[in-house]
Amino acid sequence: MMETVAESHDPVLAEDLMRHIMHMEDKELFASMLYTCYDLIKPDVALEMAWRCDLQEFVMPYFIQFVKDLSTRVETVQKSTDDIKKKEESKAEEQMNRPLDLDVGFMFPNMGPTANAGPAAIMPAPGQMGMPNMGGMGAPQNNF
Repeated sequence: MMETVAESHDPVLAEDLMRHIMHMEDKELFASMLYTCYDLIKPDVALEMAWRCDLQEFVMPYFIQFVKDLSTRVETVQKSTDDIKKKEESKAEEQMNRPLDLDVGFMFPNMGPTANAGPAAIMPAPGQMGMPNMGGMGAPQNNF
């Protein structure tokens, strides 16, 4: 019957069978159930049933295996997380060290893409440093 429950992959059915075994007070069958249906039985349920029926020594192999499996999973997740962090840090460092590729054309639209005038093209020519002609009034004159 235990093998059938294990093949069913139904945790509720496994727990029900384990409770039935507990009522029969068969310690060896309890240990066998924990081994056969290891993936279906929750650790808290196994511990509670063992504690209520004074079967701690029969549940201990189950818990040793459970802790080992849990530790292996945590190590795997930690390694994956560390690998992801290293990749992200490497990518961020690569972006920080990459030279800037600025397109300054949007800042100076009158300078076409072929213009290579540099800063001199922005500065007015000598003698043109005054105010622009505002409505034909001309530049103010001193009458001294």
